[in-house]
Amino acid sequence: MEPVLSSLATCERPIPREIKYMQNTLLIRAAMEQDLVEAENLLTNFGADINERGTNNMNCLHVACEKGDLKMIRFFLERGIDMNAQEIQEAGGNTPLLVALKLGLDEVVIFLLNNNVDVDIADANGATPLHIAVMKNNKEAVEALLFRGANVERLDNGGKTAWYWANALHFDDIKALLPEQKFNWLKYQETIMPPKPKPKEEPKKKKKTAKK
Repeated sequence: MEPVLSSLATCERPIPREIKYMQNTLLIRAAMEQDLVEAENLLTNFGADINERGTNNMNCLHVACEKGDLKMIRFFLERGIDMNAQEIQEAGGNTPLLVALKLGLDEVVIFLLNNNVDVDIADANGATPLHIAVMKNNKEAVEALLFRGANVERLDNGGKTAWYWANALHFDDIKALLPEQKFNWLKYQETIMPPKPKPKEEPKKKKKTAKK
């Protein structure tokens, strides 16, 4: 551990912002290096914020999921990390669940689902975990997502449902699990261009009655 951090561990004064940032950077680095001991040390002894965001707004759980490190993932969840944190849209808008699905890390996917992760947060392309699981031809993940109530009617940014992709990609086993939903152009138009609200009608003025 850096000497400056060690000296601040027992300091009663508020830790300077730049040192706090250093701690959180080290925490994300510990996740990258799969160093559970260091991660615990930073959180327990140096007050690092488990939900602090790093590059592209990712948190430590994004990194642990990318590494497929179940021990680290379990540790972060036990410490109360935001499991639904989302990257910036320019970086893909991925949650930890979407990261695991896109990398085909089934054990991580099931572990997150068993811990009640949100199953309907979409990425920058509007693709939900169900869309991704279908496009990856991952039947086990599709079944697990459906069991946990994934929305089968959600449209991606191209106006397509998960069923559309299963049909288009000829994944018949997965298509059989989903309700048939052909492409609905009108529904797509409503998604990208919501109807304009009707103008409010001005209250009618009461006619003045002539005084007798």
